[in-house]
Amino acid sequence: MSEELPRKKSLRAAHRAGATRMVNQTSDLLGAETVDLDELTLLQTNLSAKSKTLETLNAQIVDLTPDAELEEEIGRAEEYFEKIQRSLLKIRKALTASPTRTELRADDAREHDRDGRLTGEAT
Repeated sequence: MSEELPRKKSLRAAHRAGATRMVNQTSDLLGAETVDLDELTLLQTNLSAKSKTLETLNAQIVDLTPDAELEEEIGRAEEYFEKIQRSLLKIRKALTASPTRTELRADDAREHDRDGRLTGEAT
């Protein structure tokens, strides 16, 4: 086994921890009564960048991984990729649900004008 492989795996573990933190922040934010769409957009940008970093590291690790361990290595990488992609999908859905507002209230049934201000009327 290459000496480079343990270092790459350690680096990937650190990036995975960051991605897990962002996925958990996304879940917390989307589960809140009021969702800050600016914060959600920032999470989307950061999680997308983290996904690309992990994709690069995964490719490098696969190149260094012995054939006997490839299936397991690729399977674990795919599981993480799917977790990140599910989180990004939830973010995109939330952002497209309310494109003109800066926050989204989960139980707010009142209408809003074009600038996101409450009109005071219930729907």
